[in-house]
Order: sequence, then structure tokens, then C-alpha cells
Amino acid sequence: MTKQEAIAAHRKMWRWIADETERRECVVIKTDYLDAMGIPEKDVPHAGCYCCDYGLRSGGVGNCCASCPIKWPGGCCVGDGLYGQWANTYEHNNWIAAAEIARRIAELPEREDVR
Repeated sequence: MTKQEAIAAHRKMWRWIADETERRECVVIKTDYLDAMGIPEKDVPHAGCYCCDYGLRSGGVGNCCASCPIKWPGGCCVGDGLYGQWANTYEHNNWIAAAEIARRIAELPEREDVR
């Protein structure tokens, strides 16, 4: 998968998560997307994330964050980052916030320093 393909898959997944969360009025998660798209287990990206998968395959040995093609404000794996905020909405079934954060995640800018 190229960098552009990983970013496109990332955006498609998070937009779908946001749309489905609003449609269902409950928090929808990454595995829901992968199941709905019929992604076989062997093709599921690392951590259910196309950017993590790309990062590991492009040299981020043991640390996909170093080669992530997306700019995550504050990093994606930290508890108070956007992903952590989104994950917290699941624990509290705050679907309105989940959809809003998922849309923000979908539109995060590309990192120019990662090839």
C-alpha cells in the first residue's frame, strides 16, 4: 500500500464511521467498518488502522507513529489525543461527540516529512 492509498483508506474508514455513528445514533467502531466492508481477517490492517499499517511497513519498526502519514495533533496513541478522545466517547456512548471527532480524524492533514 502506498502512502496515498493508506491516507485514502484512512479517510474513507473514518468518514464511514462518522456517517454510521450519526445514522445509528450510537458509537460505531473500526471493526464495524472492517466487517461492513467485508475485509478478510488476513487483510485487516495493524490495529485496524491503515496509517499504522503503512507506518510499520515503511520502516517504523516497533513504532508505527514514527512513519505515520497523518499529522496527529499531540500524537494518536496518547490518551488525550484525538484518537483517545474518540475512544473515550465509546466508553460513554456519546455518539454525537464520536461522530464529530471521527470527522476530524478523517480530515487530518498529511505529513510531508513521511514518504
